Amino acid sequence: MTGPRAFHGVPPQVVIDPAELSTRAEDVGHLNTAARCVRMVLARLAIAPAENAAAIARGEAILDEIGALQEQVSLPSSSGEAR
Repeated sequence: MTGPRAFHGVPPQVVIDPAELSTRAEDVGHLNTAARCVRMVLARLAIAPAENAAAIARGEAILDEIGALQEQVSLPSSSGEAR
C-alpha cells in the first residue's frame, strides 16, 4: 500500500500516509484509537447485520488497513532493538 489513504466516513482532509508514520508510541496510539472507534461502529452495525452488510464489510476492510499500518510502525523493545 502506498500513498495517502482516505477512509469512508472520515473527512477528506484526514488521511493516513504510511510514508509519514514514525516509530513513536503516539502513532501506535492513534492507530489503536482508530481501530477501537471502527470496532465500536461495527458493534452498532451488527445489531442489524442484513441491513448493514456493506457497511460491515467496509468496516472490516478498514480494520485490515489499520492493521497493515500498525505492522509498519515498529516500536523499539526494552533492549533498544526494533520489533
